[in-house]
Amino acid sequence: MIYFYRIVLCFIFIPVINVAQDNTFVVVKNNGYEKFEGYIQENDTIKIGFYYFFKDSATLYQSGFYEKNKMQGVWIIYYPSGRIKTKYNYSAGERSGAFTHYYPNGEKYLTGHYAEDEIKGRATEFSQSGQLASIMHYENGEKTGYDSLFYPNGNLNQVQKYAADKKAGLYKSFHETGEINYQGYRNEAGYYDTLYTYFKNGNLERVAYYENGKLNGLLKSYYNDGSLKRVVHYNNNSREGETKMYYPDGRLAEQGLFANDKRAGQWYSYLINGTVFSTGKYKNNEFNGVWKVYHPNGKIKQLGAYKDGQSHGIWKTFYPTGELQTCGSYLDGARSGRWTWFNQAGEIIQKVVFINGRLLKAHVEKTSAE
Repeated sequence: MIYFYRIVLCFIFIPVINVAQDNTFVVVKNNGYEKFEGYIQENDTIKIGFYYFFKDSATLYQSGFYEKNKMQGVWIIYYPSGRIKTKYNYSAGERSGAFTHYYPNGEKYLTGHYAEDEIKGRATEFSQSGQLASIMHYENGEKTGYDSLFYPNGNLNQVQKYAADKKAGLYKSFHETGEINYQGYRNEAGYYDTLYTYFKNGNLERVAYYENGKLNGLLKSYYNDGSLKRVVHYNNNSREGETKMYYPDGRLAEQGLFANDKRAGQWYSYLINGTVFSTGKYKNNEFNGVWKVYHPNGKIKQLGAYKDGQSHGIWKTFYPTGELQTCGSYLDGARSGRWTWFNQAGEIIQKVVFINGRLLKAHVEKTSAE
C-alpha cells in the first residue's frame, strides 16, 4: 500500500519562545522543538526563511523554507538515521511539482508530481533494489486510468483500470515469463462480465462469467492442449444443475448434478474406454442410497448402499466374470456381522465375523479344489 505524506505543522505548544536579535525563533514542543526565521507583527509570529523541526530535541525530522508564512520551495522529511524520507516542492503553501519518497536504505520508493496540493499524472513506484514495481496515474488526487504492476524481472504483472480511485474496468494479469494469464473486467466488488484464463502456451484454460464478483452462468475449463475438461453451471457463486467432466480425448469422464454447491441426485463416472465405472446418488455432497461399481468389461464389481455418507446394509463384490466374491454387512460405515468369501466356483472359502469393524472370528473353509 502506498502512502502519501502531507506535512502538517500542528503541535501542542509549551509556551517557551525565545527571540534572538537575528530574528531566529526557537519554539519548544512536547516532542521536540522547531527553529525558524521570522518576525513578529501585531503579536503574530510570521515565518519567513529557513525552518527546522527536531524530534526529541536532537534529531532533525523536517526542514524547509517559508515565504510570508507559507511553505515554499523544497521541504524534506528525514528518517532517524538522517537519510531523506520524503522530499516535496511547495508553492504558496501547497504541494506543487515533483515529489519523491525514499526507502531507509536511500533508494527511491515513489516519485510523482503535485498540482494544487493534489497528486496528478504519473506516479512511479520502485522496489528497494531500485527495480520498477508499479506505475499509477492520478487526477485530482485519485487514481484514474491504468495502473501497471511489474515482476522483479521487469515483466508486466498486472494492468487495472481505475476511476475516481476505484477499480473500474479492464483487468489483465500475466505469467512471470510474459504470457497473458487473466483477461477480464474488475471493480471493487470483484470480477464482472466474462473472465478468460490462459495457459502459458496461449491456450484457453478457463472461461467464466461473473456478476459483482460472483460466478454466474456457465464455466468451462480446458486441458493444456485446448480440449474441453469441465463444464459447470453457477448461480451466485454456487454450483447448480448439471456438470460434466471429460477425458483429454473428449470422452465423458463424469456427470451429475449440483444443488447449493453440493453434489446431489444421480451421478455417473466412466472409464476411458467409455464404459460406466460407477453410478449412484448423492445427498448434500455425501453418498446416499445404492451405489454400483463396474469392471471394465461392464459386469458389476461392487454393489452396496450408503446412509448419511457411510456404508450401510448388505454389500457384495463380484469377479470380472460375474460370480459373487464377497458378501457382508456394514453398520454406520463399519463391517458388522458375518462376512463370506467365495471362489469363482461358488464355494465358500472363508467366513469372518466383525463387530464395529473389528475382527471377532475367522474360519477358512475347505473347497473341492483342495
